[in-house]
Amino acid sequence: MPSHCIYGMAQVRKITGEEGYFEKEVGNTVIKRMVEFDKDSSYDKKEIWTGESGDKDIFTSRPLGIKMLIDTSWNLDIYGYSGRQSAFVITPSSIKNAKGKGISYSIALIMKVADSGERLVDYVDKLIAKHPDKKTILFSNRYKTWFLMKLRIKRCTKILEEGICI
Repeated sequence: MPSHCIYGMAQVRKITGEEGYFEKEVGNTVIKRMVEFDKDSSYDKKEIWTGESGDKDIFTSRPLGIKMLIDTSWNLDIYGYSGRQSAFVITPSSIKNAKGKGISYSIALIMKVADSGERLVDYVDKLIAKHPDKKTILFSNRYKTWFLMKLRIKRCTKILEEGICI
């Protein structure tokens, strides 16, 4: 990753007092990969995401600090960056319920750059405020700030029984 290379080049300069071989050869190329990012601006998805194909598709957003491996058979919608946030909507292949009916589902991943002083739990509370049937689950005693929000949307209660959302 470019950030690791830049850190390594800085450490060599700190220890030796001069540029190392790696920095002399490819340092400028690595530094050019680091793009300035203004959290209050808007960007097209192609400006903030890079992708690689292989056994799994790899999507990386350096400004948002995330790297995702996505199964190549899944559908994917990638959004640009606006209002300090971006999103992925992943639609995996359908799965079958106990009665053999296919269940299609989507996973929405929202990446948000926090406002000054904003806490993640406050943002999530605002995001799902209209859903009264929600529950916060702390799933780690070691990391007290890690949490999961469980949300039950009443119109989808039969999804596991019938494979459809009503």
